Amino acid sequence: HGRICMAATIGVFFPDLFGRFSGYLSPSAGLKFSDVPSTIDAIYKVPVEGWLQIFALAGALEAKNQAFPMDYGYPAFTGQINKLEEPERSKKLLAEINNGR
Repeated sequence: HGRICMAATIGVFFPDLFGRFSGYLSPSAGLKFSDVPSTIDAIYKVPVEGWLQIFALAGALEAKNQAFPMDYGYPAFTGQINKLEEPERSKKLLAEINNGR
């Protein structure tokens, strides 16, 4: 929950401090990025299709984690399964357990 809160905080302050993307968030609806507020009201401005895309991406990432739970490789989706040598693998597994994941 802490990471979600940190991402939400960045999402509130970043557009006001550094500006917004130029162009359209939803060209078919005529909705520009500048039309979306940086408050909780943004939930109601983003079209349902946009939320479905966000949840589909999150679901794909979660499915990847379920299919390859021991994949600590980067970048994601490259199939670096079980490529870690034993001392490093044990250290990272212990770190995951200690961090409650």
